[in-house]
Amino acid sequence: MKTNLPGHVTRIENTAGIGTPDVNICHKGVEVWLELKVAKGHYIFLRTSQVAFCVRRVAEKGRIFFVTRYGDEILIFTGEELLNHMDKIEGVTSKSCKLHLSHLEESFVFTKPYAWKSIADLIFTL
Repeated sequence: MKTNLPGHVTRIENTAGIGTPDVNICHKGVEVWLELKVAKGHYIFLRTSQVAFCVRRVAEKGRIFFVTRYGDEILIFTGEELLNHMDKIEGVTSKSCKLHLSHLEESFVFTKPYAWKSIADLIFTL
């Protein structure tokens, strides 16, 4: 992603804070956070701290996207969409949860070869 998206792209280390997304990008004055995931089966697995970060960030009108690899596809959905499906998130342990991909009907799907310009347009203008 770092070489395919415009702007100042920073990979965030786990020590930055519990639940902090993986990537921060600033491009032309627009700042976004990306949480990178790989779907397992038909689920996206999250730490409860990641959901909590999303809740706090969206409440402040922050831009957060979940970028999920599912086979050869990339599914992108907003933090708002995740919060719209809080009632469908299933607990796995006290610190993790999962959401079935079928609930993400508003996600954007990209297939190989990935249209990076369209992905950038999505995350910086949506």
